[in-house]
Amino acid sequence: MAASTNIFAEKETNNWFKACLALICTKEGLTNFIGTELQRVHAAVGGNCGNCSIENLMSCPTPDLCNNRKRNNCMFHQTKVFQQCQICDQVKQKIISFHRFYNPSWRNTNAERWATEPW
Repeated sequence: MAASTNIFAEKETNNWFKACLALICTKEGLTNFIGTELQRVHAAVGGNCGNCSIENLMSCPTPDLCNNRKRNNCMFHQTKVFQQCQICDQVKQKIISFHRFYNPSWRNTNAERWATEPW
């Protein structure tokens, strides 16, 4: 039954196709721009030692990071203990300074890959 109707004659269908093409063009344009900007920021931030995890770099309790309703029962720091690493701490401070509101989402990062990957 769908084969007998002419979907390309409908204005709404054409608008959906145009929107899809616009999104594809926007994605292609932004991909190169974002990649270049991320590499620039990554070069400015510098590299870390590559051995520290984010759980090691953040002390417990950290606001908006630790969920310790009971004392000594933080789900984020469950297996890791805070360690001071000067190299990684400098990278962490630079990331904070680049962040718009100086409060990045630390749950959304992997500190072991800071040295190698801009994302």
